[in-house]
Amino acid sequence: MTKSRGLQGVKVGDTLVRSGHNVRRDEEVTVTRVGRKLLYVEMYGREFPFRIETGVANDNYGHDWLRTPAQVAESRRRTLALVELRGLGFQPVGFSTAGDVATETLERVVSVLREAASSREDAVASA
Repeated sequence: MTKSRGLQGVKVGDTLVRSGHNVRRDEEVTVTRVGRKLLYVEMYGREFPFRIETGVANDNYGHDWLRTPAQVAESRRRTLALVELRGLGFQPVGFSTAGDVATETLERVVSVLREAASSREDAVASA
């Protein structure tokens, strides 16, 4: 899962999504305080600090991280594009997430490959 790329611009009262190794499924949390380097969210009746720059918990472990709803949506789109790309028989070179390629680019590549596969199937069917 893609970790956050920062939470700059988050304000008190904003809703974020908490993910991590100790979280079974993503859960929504509300920002209670924002400082220069840390922001705090309320969970289990108390505040927990997270780094604004990275979104990672400020607990020396980094097992939990926060993302904005927009970052979560982008991560899901990216995962779907990568799954579809692999289903079409292509494996991104390098890391499994193709981290250097924008999500929109992956979606365009999948679209082109899908069109090519359907035109190839049409050509085979008409022959």
